[in-house]
Amino acid sequence: MKQLTVILFFTIIFFLGCSKDNASNTVQRINENNSTNSGDTSYKKITKGKVSLVYEDITKIPVDAIVNAANAQLNPGGGVCGAIYGAAGHNLLDSYIKNNIPFIPGSSIDRCNIGDAKITPGFNLTARFIIHAVGPVYSNYSDTQASNLLASAYTSSLQVAKTNNLRTIAFPCISTAIFGYPKDKAAPIALNAIKTFLVSNNRDFDEIIIVCYGSDGKENYKIYESLI
Repeated sequence: MKQLTVILFFTIIFFLGCSKDNASNTVQRINENNSTNSGDTSYKKITKGKVSLVYEDITKIPVDAIVNAANAQLNPGGGVCGAIYGAAGHNLLDSYIKNNIPFIPGSSIDRCNIGDAKITPGFNLTARFIIHAVGPVYSNYSDTQASNLLASAYTSSLQVAKTNNLRTIAFPCISTAIFGYPKDKAAPIALNAIKTFLVSNNRDFDEIIIVCYGSDGKENYKIYESLI
């Protein structure tokens, strides 16, 4: 009986030691991962004047307004649009749009013209407002038409922000996902539209952020990094 007690005692000690070692190893691995992540400066924030470039989740950025890459119906979509609806509160945002933004006269489905923008509350978002900007589906237009509509989506968003006294605004990469606008063509158009608007309206803004994120975010970031 005494031998059995001794065996049980040392068995318990052994397993407690293993558990402690495993816990220590787990903590060490977490610390190593955190150290690696914190040391990754490949996608750091870049600021030139009042324009910044970040690689972040747009739904978590603390600004006056974030821009939604919307469709003309202002319906919930996928990609950044779906993420914004989800973070804002899908039912709250959808209900607000349907009750406060009527269809465009002469159209049975559209609530916002392509190249235009509408504003709604931000609801559950960190941002106070959402500016819904409708960019072009690239394949539906000539290069010139698509370029003008894309630039207009950025300019219209900035004008809406200015009208509502919103001094900080964050843009996603409009039209470059399912709308098919080539990233290397869209970036200079977007950046030029923002900088051109600031020439006459610089005092109205504190910061305009270009946000890259998601599956194609790193590619967009690198393109903007070379331009900004």
